[in-house]
Amino acid sequence: MSGDGCIAGGRAGLKNKRYNSLTKEGNMVEKKDSGFKNFKTFIIGLFLLILGITLVLYCWSEVVIFFKGIVGMIFALAGLLVLYTLNKK
Repeated sequence: MSGDGCIAGGRAGLKNKRYNSLTKEGNMVEKKDSGFKNFKTFIIGLFLLILGITLVLYCWSEVVIFFKGIVGMIFALAGLLVLYTLNKK
């Protein structure tokens, strides 16, 4: 027993030693790939955010009509729910 990670008969310690046996170059490559992947995801997200805001501002009159329609549907469903609960009693 080495003392580091002595759980379940020392198996955890052996598992940690396998992960620690990677070379420094291998770890650096994984970190670079992860960083680039995060950066690429950030750029795509930023582009989609700007595109969405631009489209909402460009089509503002349609957006207002859409939200008025949504509010109307919500009121209609609320009215149906009230009538349904009155009918149940």
